[in-house]
Amino acid sequence: MTSLSEMKNIIKRAVRTGTNVHFSGNPGIGKTSIIEQTVQDIQQKDKDFKLWILYTPAMSPLDFTAVVPDMKTRQLLTMYNTRLPNAFDCPDQRGIVFLGEFWNADQDTNKCLQKYLNNEDMGGFMKPKNVIVISDSNDIAHHSGVVSQSLALLSRSRSVTVFCDVKTTMPHFEDIGVVSSVVSFLTARPDLIDNFEQLLSTNTRTQWANPRSWVRLSNAIKDAEAHDEELTEDEIIGDIGEAVGREFIGFVRAMKTLVKYTDIVANPEQAEIPGAVSDRYAVMAMLAESVQFKEATSVFSYVDRYDQELQVLFMRLLYKGRNPDMKKITESEKFVGWIKSKPELIEIISKRA
Repeated sequence: MTSLSEMKNIIKRAVRTGTNVHFSGNPGIGKTSIIEQTVQDIQQKDKDFKLWILYTPAMSPLDFTAVVPDMKTRQLLTMYNTRLPNAFDCPDQRGIVFLGEFWNADQDTNKCLQKYLNNEDMGGFMKPKNVIVISDSNDIAHHSGVVSQSLALLSRSRSVTVFCDVKTTMPHFEDIGVVSSVVSFLTARPDLIDNFEQLLSTNTRTQWANPRSWVRLSNAIKDAEAHDEELTEDEIIGDIGEAVGREFIGFVRAMKTLVKYTDIVANPEQAEIPGAVSDRYAVMAMLAESVQFKEATSVFSYVDRYDQELQVLFMRLLYKGRNPDMKKITESEKFVGWIKSKPELIEIISKRA
């Protein structure tokens, strides 16, 4: 579980990445106080950053918009609640809306909250893009009212069933800069890009892995690295679920511990090759992130010992990743020569481009 001392970094990271966060825990342990302290810390550098605190069970749809008659014009007017930030009034507003006891709102209020969290236009009322929602509750257990509400919303729309296409999702992840650890993990375990059906089969109502949550996790990993911080296990699990989260955490650990980069550079022909397939994917992700220009030839020799699929993965991660030497490496004579010696890999990559 996440300790109170870790909440500040989680909240600040959420503010930087524009991510809404829900905290669950026992009442009276100081969650609200931590949020207020975090906002005060942020306000030291950003005086315009604000905090709005609302008690969700006391809210109603009228806390968002209300229609009232204008007796003079005999028309209906839409009124907005100024207690909540509105993108149409202050589009650049920054801050946190804190919703206490989030799961205890009635169904009608939950409909409005969903629209507000999704930055949807509610008739001239919408959450500013730089305002995030932090919510809490004493229990994140599933509530039947949420299902009823979802069905009611579904009845107002045309229903089109889509599925997660791995061949479309993975190239998109690479194009938008999803971190190499996520790309490599999902290349090894494409069944975990979206495990919603697996979740339903267990009759469990909790977080699951899906393309949106993987991108959110990738953004958090980037932010944590940029600020020299460690992403907590609870943050990872909070994005992609318990089972997938534990497996991904193990994969990342394997990236860092399986084979030492220095051993590969020192003796590429003899350095260990892991036996497990998932471990081999982890090594390719590590190398794509770590390879330096002056040591590229040794790394190429080591990668040559892997099968074509993993060599392709290494090249794709190198091109799409965040390696600071990427341009120097991929434009060097040794890399061009290495690629030209592998026409079969060029064909595979071109088919996937």
